[in-house]
Amino acid sequence: MPDNPTRIRHSWDSNAGAWTRAVREQRIDSRRLATDEAIVRAVLEGSPHRVLDIGCGEGWLCRVLEAQGCEVVGIDASPALIEAARQAGEGQYEVLSQAELVGEAG
Repeated sequence: MPDNPTRIRHSWDSNAGAWTRAVREQRIDSRRLATDEAIVRAVLEGSPHRVLDIGCGEGWLCRVLEAQGCEVVGIDASPALIEAARQAGEGQYEVLSQAELVGEAG
């Protein structure tokens, strides 16, 4: 049986299409009504020039922040979600696992 990070990554890859549609079509009420706006507002309050979006998924936050003038790099462990982010337009997106991020990859 694969370890937990592998199972999680596989789950995100398997559901990447459905998740991307749900996010882009604003099907998740809590995100549409409150969460997304609160996240954007919290990030922009710091007046960042550069942002690293860890766990960027299909890249929605990266696109919003880039439109506000930020230089953004999005990383995610799911190759399928990174591909969706890249297909959505300009931006720098990289596949990077949790182990690679914290330097535990061997």
